Amino acid sequence: NIRLSDLQEEIIAALPVEDFEVISAYLTGSPEDSDSGLHSQSEREKFFRFKKQQTKGLRLSLMWELGKFCHAEQFDIVITHRFKAFDIMSKLNIFLAIPHAINVVHNLDDFSRFYRKLNTFFFLNPRWTIVAVSQTVNNYLCSVGYGFNKKNTITINNAIDADKLLSRIYPREKARKQLALDNKSFVFGTIGRTVSVKGHIYLIKAFEQLYSHNKNIKLIIIGDGKLTTELQQYIDTHGLHNAVSLPGAIVDAKLLIAAFDCFVLSSLAEGFSLVILEAMAAKVPIVATRVG
Repeated sequence: NIRLSDLQEEIIAALPVEDFEVISAYLTGSPEDSDSGLHSQSEREKFFRFKKQQTKGLRLSLMWELGKFCHAEQFDIVITHRFKAFDIMSKLNIFLAIPHAINVVHNLDDFSRFYRKLNTFFFLNPRWTIVAVSQTVNNYLCSVGYGFNKKNTITINNAIDADKLLSRIYPREKARKQLALDNKSFVFGTIGRTVSVKGHIYLIKAFEQLYSHNKNIKLIIIGDGKLTTELQQYIDTHGLHNAVSLPGAIVDAKLLIAAFDCFVLSSLAEGFSLVILEAMAAKVPIVATRVG
């Protein structure tokens, strides 16, 4: 689904409309799937509406439909994000021969599995440029090998438009009201998917130690994912339900960042965290793990 904070929307905004016509394509999901009903700022959108199971395995029906679409459009450039989209397009482009193909790699360890390395070895041809969102990710890819090298892999650091963010960000009082936070407590906050790599369980345990000494603090973790239930169970069984909040995913959560007295990034690995830049722009103090 479309999220205005996603990197692809930043890329689209940076492409002059007089020089580029952009089509945003989504394999799964649609604006109707969420309350936000968001649309991309690109000139056109294409929703394939594939089911999740169609994106697994050989993906033959998916590749057939996507191939027909790309053949009809005759793209000059294709940009993919995340491994799955790259894997599909790298195979299709053997036949489509789109002259310029770019894959943006956001995460460390995307290519740690052997079959992913093998696919890359066979299908990463000279038409492809790999963009790493940080030098750490670049170094990781070049260490993987299997087709990645210093000639086809470049670094473009993640970035944000700080002035644009600051013109939209909610003031502290409004942000706290949105999150049902009082104005007296000291609030630690973070924004990110509730998945293991984000280290939220360690964040909650660290907060628990502080909370045993000071009851005037709160922790809020904005985001959703497969570990939400597990994290909530820990919160409930350890008597933290009045101090730790999991409000789930919030559209444009970065606009609420001024609600925090301290932003905490507890990730076990990071390519390049955009939300840290957003916290910096909002002048919120940061505590972060030294990773990525």
